[in-house]
Amino acid sequence: MEKEELDFPEEEPELQKDFEDIEKAPEKSPDSKKELEEELKKAKKKIQ
Repeated sequence: MEKEELDFPEEEPELQKDFEDIEKAPEKSPDSKKELEEELKKAKKKIQ
């Protein structure tokens, strides 16, 4: 399965940054990665 490419609105630079943080999350603790993923889900809902 291809890696999902997400397009963030230009007015949402923070979401892009948050998503990049999640992409780099393997070196973080599993708990912080889960928190970031939850934040991303909330952010995606706001966009839609």
